Amino acid sequence: GPAFQGKPYANGADVAYTRQWAVPDSMANRLENIYGKMPRLGKGEILGKTVDFQKMVDFLTFVPKRAKLVGSVFQHLDFLQRSGSGAWSGFADALRRGQPVEAVTHLAKWPKSAVDIVHSTFSPGARTRLAKLGVDPKPLWKDRQISNLMLREEGLSLRDPTLGIDLDDVIRQVKQEPKIVKLGKAPIRALDALERQWRQGLFQGTYPSAILSDVKNNIGPMIIRQHPEATDRQLAGMIAKATNKLYSVVPESQSVIQNKQARWFLTRFLFSLGENEGLLRSFTGAIAGENAALFRTRLVGTYLGLMFLASTIHFASTGKPLPLDRFVPVSKDKFGPLPFGYNTDFASPTLPIKGRGGVDIELDLVMQQDTIFRILDPKSFLNARFSVPVSTIRNQVAGTDFFGAPIDTVGPGGIFSRTSQLVQDMFAPIGAGQAGLEIFRNNVEESEGLITPGEGRLGTAGLGIQAGGVNLRAERTPELLDRIRGEVLRDRGIEETYEEIAATDLPLKAEIDTEVEERIGGELEIRGETAKLRGQQTPQSEGFEALEATRERQQVEQLADDTKLNSNQWTGDVWREKYADRQRQFFASKEQIKEDFQITFDERKSPPRSVNAAIDAYFDVNVDDERFSLPDGTIDWDAFFDARDAALKPLSPSDKKRVVQWLRKFDTPTVTEFRKAKDVV
Repeated sequence: GPAFQGKPYANGADVAYTRQWAVPDSMANRLENIYGKMPRLGKGEILGKTVDFQKMVDFLTFVPKRAKLVGSVFQHLDFLQRSGSGAWSGFADALRRGQPVEAVTHLAKWPKSAVDIVHSTFSPGARTRLAKLGVDPKPLWKDRQISNLMLREEGLSLRDPTLGIDLDDVIRQVKQEPKIVKLGKAPIRALDALERQWRQGLFQGTYPSAILSDVKNNIGPMIIRQHPEATDRQLAGMIAKATNKLYSVVPESQSVIQNKQARWFLTRFLFSLGENEGLLRSFTGAIAGENAALFRTRLVGTYLGLMFLASTIHFASTGKPLPLDRFVPVSKDKFGPLPFGYNTDFASPTLPIKGRGGVDIELDLVMQQDTIFRILDPKSFLNARFSVPVSTIRNQVAGTDFFGAPIDTVGPGGIFSRTSQLVQDMFAPIGAGQAGLEIFRNNVEESEGLITPGEGRLGTAGLGIQAGGVNLRAERTPELLDRIRGEVLRDRGIEETYEEIAATDLPLKAEIDTEVEERIGGELEIRGETAKLRGQQTPQSEGFEALEATRERQQVEQLADDTKLNSNQWTGDVWREKYADRQRQFFASKEQIKEDFQITFDERKSPPRSVNAAIDAYFDVNVDDERFSLPDGTIDWDAFFDARDAALKPLSPSDKKRVVQWLRKFDTPTVTEFRKAKDVV
């Protein structure tokens, strides 16, 4: 109706109603969102037992979510980072106002805040003091009566409101349900006590400690300076709303999602609705709004803090400055619908430890602050943010894990591997569980197929560090190849770049590739096998595999022909014609494969007088050219080989020797003898 209806009550023999309340539609939506009834899924019978579907959905959504976070310090580090960003924001704001001493003071206060955040996570006494501090009426700033109590009254949130339910109450109720809804009881029993303590440390310790200290030291003073004309209550409201966005603790009354049903659904469909809303609104808030200046300063402070920490760690680890490409959050890529996307190397220092195969490992310092850039690839953005049961269902329907590896390979219809993946998806803790599974897979052969490949390229040490909840990244294959190629060039005393060598001297490039293969060939092979398992091979990679298979098949067939020649089953003329036919077939197959798999090569002309220019001229000599045809229809091999030999004459003797060795690397012994007989070399 046009107003909130009054509630009926008995008034003697009559029925009376409380007052009706008419409010604007925007306010009505917020009141409905806060106080309205939750959607109900009703009850039903399964195997003769009555099941409350609402409780079942909540159990399957929120219990695995909490299990995923047990033992992980990811959220703790995230809030430490946000708190540090607040200090750097205060630093940037003070510098902008020409107050360098005050700027340094903002940074100097942060170490104590960090210690308090960590202490409150593990100390019940500290959490008790925080609970009292959160409603303390004592003014926080001089000349203002704004207190923590007033901030709370104006909407400051100190917890994640999108958890949506009293988890302990849900667990108790589910334990009283029929057996059909007790499927998750065993893992809950094992994790119950630890999970509760960990959750209390996070939501009653880390959250309020980080938020209250940042409000007092940074957020509050900046907003007060930006709005000197506002009343204390107005300022408290602005501080509360801005803080809720910055720490992703937006309550229902302040959320942009004001439809009760939509909010109920998204809270269970996404892993963390509040996390995404807070981070996205913090970024868009810097564009326009009453506190756009605060959010812009926050972005500047976050960037400064990230780059200072990344540069410090990288220099301490490598003795070198952070590479310039890691200062930019966006780079060109081909993964999303746009020609650019998030640069995953942004603010990621290299650590002193090595991964599998000696690869470099980077530390992801950005954590959740990359949200606005991740949205540049919408599909990947959404896939990474599904709730636990939604992700689990998606994997079971697709028959693959998150990375695309099949999960239906063990047991009839894949029942064993599917069940294993379901348990991992639902209950393996982020960090510790995933690292443990990967280490187990690498050391227990029987787990093959039951546990799909994870981040094994991090190595045991890297997985052990990531078990705590920090995010590490091993070198991607292009970066790994670039680094090892650079090392080979330095070891050989070559000043040119790999790209310059590839454009001018293919035989030297092949030598470098061979040495690179000797150094990291095992790691590259494992990565190739994993990519194939996950269906991540590019058409070009498949094409190069097909080319190699064609070359190997040609060599096998050539060896068979050589045997017939050497055993006198064939004359030399027959063998030579077969050889020419095979060369034509190989060329035709190669061109077809290049077309089928869209393999393209740089068509730029080789530099004059370069080794590659001579090689190009060599291959321009075609055996089917009319000048090499004899009257009887056979090939004038002498003229053909003389022409090819002439193409290599501009080369120095040493370069010619290298080129010939490179050209003949796939020759069989008989073909080599055939060429010698024709005086090619």
